[in-house]
Amino acid sequence: SEMCIRDRALDLFETMNEPPNNEIHGIALTACASLRNERAIAIGSRLYRDLRKDAKNDTIVIGPLLNMLMKFGQVKDAEHLFSQIRQPTVAHYGAMMHGYNTNHQPKLAWTLFDTLKQKNFVLNDSVHFALINAASQIGMRSLCRTVVAQLPAHCRNNLKLNNA
Repeated sequence: SEMCIRDRALDLFETMNEPPNNEIHGIALTACASLRNERAIAIGSRLYRDLRKDAKNDTIVIGPLLNMLMKFGQVKDAEHLFSQIRQPTVAHYGAMMHGYNTNHQPKLAWTLFDTLKQKNFVLNDSVHFALINAASQIGMRSLCRTVVAQLPAHCRNNLKLNNA
């Protein structure tokens, strides 16, 4: 199963003889976020503490790290890390928006969307999905309609967005 594969990924990560590179860190962080069990939380927390500052600004590491912190409910840590990113990407904003939704803070996801608009970022499907989820959590049908009306034509064929 998928969870078994992630457990095995952490087994391999823990038995590595050489220091892992940022790609390996990203894989381990993603596995930790998916599993969310005691072991995964311990490994993920250790990784968060141990990653050097320069690694925390590496795009390969930062997205999975933000995602993991949010899935662990460590919103303040994720916010602090996000504030330290020199040039956040749409993916970083998307990770935070999904995290806010996961932690029942959809208004904060919506605030990040406003920031994305002000900075003229091109939105991706992940951000559109986070917006739809935030609007539905807020419970304002008119807000949901506004989001859907603003979707680019190519996004309207996305099954995940249509289901949302």
